Amino acid sequence: MMLFPPPVVSRIIIVAALIFFLCSSLRHALFYSTGFDLGIYDQVVYLISQGESPISSFLGYHHLGNHAAWAVYPLGLLYLIYPNVHW
Repeated sequence: MMLFPPPVVSRIIIVAALIFFLCSSLRHALFYSTGFDLGIYDQVVYLISQGESPISSFLGYHHLGNHAAWAVYPLGLLYLIYPNVHW
């Protein structure tokens, strides 16, 4: 029984993630990104980085009440370094 995937599978996953990141960044740079969800998550991560409660002004309630998106909290730390939507 293997606990970790073979190195080839790991490399494929990393390359695929990098390709998706580059494609979405290019899409955003060319102004083709969808604005509503991007605006919600950008505001939520910014509020978390400032130590505020992530209550979106678009939706009017706490973001974790809508989605249990715990990954936005580590992204808040990255926003302290460089506040940008590409995180």
